[in-house]
Amino acid sequence: EDRMPLLVFTHHQFDLIKNIDELERTPAAGNIVAAFAGHIHLNRAIESRGVSTFVCGSSLPTAEGTVNYNIIGLDGAEMTVTNRDVVSGTEAVWWQGAIPVTRNGAAAETD
Repeated sequence: EDRMPLLVFTHHQFDLIKNIDELERTPAAGNIVAAFAGHIHLNRAIESRGVSTFVCGSSLPTAEGTVNYNIIGLDGAEMTVTNRDVVSGTEAVWWQGAIPVTRNGAAAETD
């Protein structure tokens, strides 16, 4: 069995995708260690259908005039999610931890 960890990038978090069961039935679904979504335009970590999900902010300008995007950093077994403000050039890590993150509330397994 191929245990390559997978990161999935979607517009909506898994709970909001109507046909997510099609993905969940694939053999690779068990290898998903984290998902990234952007629809709600906030930076936060949640669990969606048993998968650690990182909801990332929008690159659209805010009312305050800031424009942000996120950088996903992978370094061995560690992952960071950093928000970068395009206008000021500042960066702030808003999540950091070991990967694989979680699958169905438990640490995901890798070989």
